[in-house]
Amino acid sequence: MHYTYLIGWSKTSNWYYGVRYSKHGHPDDLFRSYFTSSNYVKEFVKQYGKPDIIAVRRTFQNREAAILWEHKVLRRMKVIHDVKWLNKTDNKAIIGDPVKARAAAKINSLKGAAATRGKTWEEILGPDKATKRHRTHKQHMQKLWADGKISTQKPTDTINYKKAAEKRWQDPERKKQTSERMKKLWAVRKQKGIVNKKDTEGKFISKAATL
Repeated sequence: MHYTYLIGWSKTSNWYYGVRYSKHGHPDDLFRSYFTSSNYVKEFVKQYGKPDIIAVRRTFQNREAAILWEHKVLRRMKVIHDVKWLNKTDNKAIIGDPVKARAAAKINSLKGAAATRGKTWEEILGPDKATKRHRTHKQHMQKLWADGKISTQKPTDTINYKKAAEKRWQDPERKKQTSERMKKLWAVRKQKGIVNKKDTEGKFISKAATL
């Protein structure tokens, strides 16, 4: 039997929508013997545990109908533009030999991870989409924090974050922009007569105020 399903983690407000197509598959297999084909989900489970929301959404008599329905739902939900979804693509799954489909999905997942590892969102998405992604992510994290759902668990591997941060600060264009901003800042401070002298409250005071 073929079916689409939804799994979610209510504590982190993260979700994944997928499709299971197999001659010997059954809805009862979901997160008993079948744990999705997504490597992102597997990594998420390692860090946060199994999802507390597991639901079969729809069953189908043929594989093609199940695949097309998953594609339709993912497109309609715009999952690749929303950080709360673990889905990394809304493309149609490969229709054909299930073994080849699983192999191709694994290869594509590994290729995608290798292509983005250690890169900034600006490099991956471009400046406009990266800005939108940062804003959406910030709003999502603020909501999690406000709801008390944010995890305080630190990631075990931060090497890729470090690589991306180092790359951002080593970027010549970024250095130039930072330098220009600092020059403007110090020019304004100079015009106002601000010196590196603080009053008792720790605030900068101007030369004029000391005369």
